[in-house]
Amino acid sequence: MRAHKSGPWTCERRGPGYYITSPEGHVGQVTTERADVLVMTAGPELLAACDAALHWFEQEASNPGQATPHAILRVLRAAVAQARGG
Repeated sequence: MRAHKSGPWTCERRGPGYYITSPEGHVGQVTTERADVLVMTAGPELLAACDAALHWFEQEASNPGQATPHAILRVLRAAVAQARGG
């Protein structure tokens, strides 16, 4: 699987849909509601946030005596895998 284009992504209304671009160029054009497009354009940042939270929770979970957020880790791992196409 190919890695996604780097962020930040931006969107611009063009005709019946929205045009999404990244610093690397065209990402795609979708015909949908603006709220959905905003979530799509936030993809790289959401993935980075999930990766950061996952790392923090994994470090926290490995320290005895600290809170063990295993349910949160499971949800974060699933979100990161889904964002990566897995």
